Amino acid sequence: MARSAPAPQCADMFVKEKASALMHLEYTAEENVLSTTFTVPQRKTIPSDPSEHKVTIATMELDAILHYDVVPKKNTNAFLTAAVLNTSVYPLLTGQASIYLNNSFSTKTSIGPVYAGEKFDCPLGVDPSIKVQYKPVHKYQQQLGLLNKSSSITNEQKIIVKNTKRDGVLLTIHEHIPKSTDEKIKIKLFTPEVKTGINHEEDNKSLKLPDVGAKLNNNHNLEWTILLSPDEERELSVKWTIDYPPTETIEYNEAF
Repeated sequence: MARSAPAPQCADMFVKEKASALMHLEYTAEENVLSTTFTVPQRKTIPSDPSEHKVTIATMELDAILHYDVVPKKNTNAFLTAAVLNTSVYPLLTGQASIYLNNSFSTKTSIGPVYAGEKFDCPLGVDPSIKVQYKPVHKYQQQLGLLNKSSSITNEQKIIVKNTKRDGVLLTIHEHIPKSTDEKIKIKLFTPEVKTGINHEEDNKSLKLPDVGAKLNNNHNLEWTILLSPDEERELSVKWTIDYPPTETIEYNEAF
């Protein structure tokens, strides 16, 4: 299972060193209504030229947890993401961040603004050790009823995932499930069984791994989180049905 880990190096403002030991009192950050002022007491020599010059404000280690996400209909690559909590007293400003994983450059991303005590996601790139296959969809249509006739379309999607790592991983599969905007059109999800009564409001102040199981998010998309043991391969089935009057025309509009 994904475990708590030190946050990767996201931007020049935070690298792998202990925050409590390195945030000296002489470094201060003052937040105003429209801006934040950072005070760096040491004298710095900045050449008078058009080049960019960087000054270290602080180095810190932030709490983070790791998890994997995949949207196999769009991309079968599994992406590793660190959910990071800004436990420092410094706000992180909007800008580009360089991501380093195991002391090697991984990717670039944009972050911020992230205030003290807030959570943000730090993408770490594709992990090729998580294999995902998105099989061709099995779809069939039938007519139902004698007097009150209706049409039915059933879709069954097979997804095969394999963990080739030596550790267990937590993987969330994101799959589009249609949502009807017409009361005459009924949609039923057969598999997987989804959890009900879930609060979809995201907690931006604490770190928490996604719960194992399936749920529908606010966009009615399926989020199916599974725990894969080392070297485990598993076949997942997503099956749903649309019932509608034969005179109606069905149109799909995907929103991830």
